[in-house]
Amino acid sequence: MSSFARHWSFGSPLTGFALNARQDWMAFALADGTLRLLPAFDEPNQPTTLSLFDTPFVLGPDADDHAFLAGGADGRTLLIEPGLEAPTEIANVKEPIAAIAGSSSGQRALLCGDRILLLSPSGKEQARLTLPARGTEMGFSPNGKRLAALHEKGVSLFWVNVKKPQAEILPTPTPPHALLWHPTNKGLCVALKDGRAMGFPLGEEPQILTQEPPSPCLSLAFSANEAHLVASGGAQITVWPLSDQNPAAQRLSRPAGPKITHVAPHPFDPFVAGAYENGAIIFAPFDGRVEATILPATGKKLVDLVWNKAGDILFAPLEEGALLLFTSKSIAAR
Repeated sequence: MSSFARHWSFGSPLTGFALNARQDWMAFALADGTLRLLPAFDEPNQPTTLSLFDTPFVLGPDADDHAFLAGGADGRTLLIEPGLEAPTEIANVKEPIAAIAGSSSGQRALLCGDRILLLSPSGKEQARLTLPARGTEMGFSPNGKRLAALHEKGVSLFWVNVKKPQAEILPTPTPPHALLWHPTNKGLCVALKDGRAMGFPLGEEPQILTQEPPSPCLSLAFSANEAHLVASGGAQITVWPLSDQNPAAQRLSRPAGPKITHVAPHPFDPFVAGAYENGAIIFAPFDGRVEATILPATGKKLVDLVWNKAGDILFAPLEEGALLLFTSKSIAAR
């Protein structure tokens, strides 16, 4: 018996997924250049389809809590509002957009090679920010005052609420490849390619978090109340208790052969959901009790793993171009 409550198929491989800031709509970027929109509820809705680009594009939530942003290889930036039949073009930089972000202040940022174009809420260019190398990822702080961008030399950090933002370079021992801001703006964390994580508390010395034995670190997430920093990438879920002065890595879940590719700490309760690269999904309590496997290995890779706001629905978008929706009832009934 399947443990998912609902299943959707989109007809094209998935290249991106985003949940809006209000957490009531989901957007799915497909390889054929189209977008699918779905309400983020346990309801039998059919997805809305929008044709945006001729090639794959980047996707992210916008600053207004409701809409989404999409950036294409042709340089166009589109605002997608659920409920409207067509997107709105808010900028055209005429060069490929590698990443896109919206801030709580209404600004947007477009990553193009080794430059970031900072746009005002009205879409006007406010500044061009230069990176020391080609950028790979970026994100605004939750309060919208800072922007961090990753590149092979480390992290470039900008104050974006000033007229001429200047970069503060935060060097890393190896190139970073994943970025996570603290929910209350206390600092940021990055995953390093050598398997370590590195924290940059604002106004304090950086801290390197290690794993023994070393294992890859693909992505990072904070648990409820920011009590733990959780990482995917190894054969087990890695957890650093942040209440410790010098956090030592703990391992959750039993090694199952394939790697953990995504982690999703529950928004309220002390456990984390983890997805293996073979499609299996587990629950792992932080106190080390035995976890429950809720989805057997299917061989289908996930693009992400995300809880809804209430913590009673788990979304699992698949790389092949599908979405699985789990509820507490569907998991218990398995």
